[in-house]
Amino acid sequence: SSGINAEYGRGTRAVIIDFTLYNANINMFCIVKLVAEFLPTGGIATSHEILVQKLLRYVSAKDNILFGFEVALIVFVVYYIVVESVELMVFRMNYFVQYWNVLDNIIIIKILAGAAISLYRSVTINDLVTKSETDQDTFTSFETIAYYESVYNDLAALCLFFSWIKIFKYLKFNKTMRHFSTTLSRCSKDILSFAVMFFIIFFAFAQLGLLLFGTILRDFATFHDSTYTLFRIILGDFDFLALEQASTMLGPVFFITYI
Repeated sequence: SSGINAEYGRGTRAVIIDFTLYNANINMFCIVKLVAEFLPTGGIATSHEILVQKLLRYVSAKDNILFGFEVALIVFVVYYIVVESVELMVFRMNYFVQYWNVLDNIIIIKILAGAAISLYRSVTINDLVTKSETDQDTFTSFETIAYYESVYNDLAALCLFFSWIKIFKYLKFNKTMRHFSTTLSRCSKDILSFAVMFFIIFFAFAQLGLLLFGTILRDFATFHDSTYTLFRIILGDFDFLALEQASTMLGPVFFITYI
């Protein structure tokens, strides 16, 4: 499906083209947005956004098996919500002293949020597909549901990451892992103090690099680019010659003092 607004003239400030492609062989949707913005000073600034998502989730036998695992996961989450609620009632505010309890709640919240998005996607996608098939003269936008699918994938990735971290909780029976966990617990305050000092200095250099080289070097064009460039310098990926050419005196001084 595609939609193009053909009414444009001297007052037009932007032309936006939205269209959606569907590949039935691999069951993937491609939602595309092309933008051409007419600048007041002349010229055209173009941008694009392409989202490739699997919006029809439960089609094949493999997808149905995955649905069964998702249902089992929700059942386990409901059980753990009851367990964590009982512990909260017993220990009250001391419940949050244990960081493993905080991690458990983070995982539960992410799973519930993902389940809500999955339910919304399953209900909405069928209506959108039916609408696009029955009313082919009207453009049907899949952009919103594709955005929520991206959020769902991000939540799933973060949930999986925290679940792997939680494995350390169940490795305390091992003497080495128990010593490792105890060491981290005892030095956590010192690590936090060092992290605060480190990031104060780090962001100071990021701001300095932005102000010194932001108008000259692409790597320091924005504060985000500046911080990313400094992380790359820590890993040994840097362009010293570009810094020296940007400022013969301040470039080398900035690099040496940062290193």
